[in-house]
Amino acid sequence: MRFSMCNKLLIFLLIIMSLTASGQSRIFISAGAATSLGGSTDTFFAGNRTASTLDAEYEKKIIGTISIVTGVSWYGVGYQYDGTGFASNTSSFKANYVAVPLMARWNMGNKNLLYLDFGMISSWMARAHLTENYTRFGFPQKAEGDIAAYSNRLLMGAKFQETILLNRFTITLYYIVTFKGQNTVKNLPEHWPLNQQQSPYLQSNGYSDYSMLGFRVGFRIK
Repeated sequence: MRFSMCNKLLIFLLIIMSLTASGQSRIFISAGAATSLGGSTDTFFAGNRTASTLDAEYEKKIIGTISIVTGVSWYGVGYQYDGTGFASNTSSFKANYVAVPLMARWNMGNKNLLYLDFGMISSWMARAHLTENYTRFGFPQKAEGDIAAYSNRLLMGAKFQETILLNRFTITLYYIVTFKGQNTVKNLPEHWPLNQQQSPYLQSNGYSDYSMLGFRVGFRIK
């Protein structure tokens, strides 16, 4: 299933309308870009993608300078592997996620200028494209396709972000890391032309161990 930009905007508009109608305190809309970073030291994939992001956040004050923040995000990740030796293989993976964070927000100094957020994020794989090539004894094999339907789509992770609020406008720097040990492969081996020994993606258990660094700008609408 492919999500067009109109689909994304419609999702965001519906969420904004529902939050506004319920009389909740503040809503933020932003857009930007995020770069995929390498995972832990025991993975052989390297980040190779900078993708656009869309975010809608809802903030509710709990007590004093502490608030709860949730919302919805759209972001992309990308990784690749290039291997040489007795047999050469390459792997390129690109995926897009719809994510819902749940974070605590600290309004530093209670001046509505600088916020620090930290919490959990749940990411659902909307689409994922994998391309792999395997060559041995001069005979190449190629596998390519959308693998989201054969994957465990839900990933859990942590998110940290820092936001500067200038009147109604926001500037945010954030970092997302998934929890190690999650396997997204599911039943992909039954549908993938390459086997475990030939496919770097299968060897990495679906490369769910990723991190990303992002930057976005936006505005407060309520």
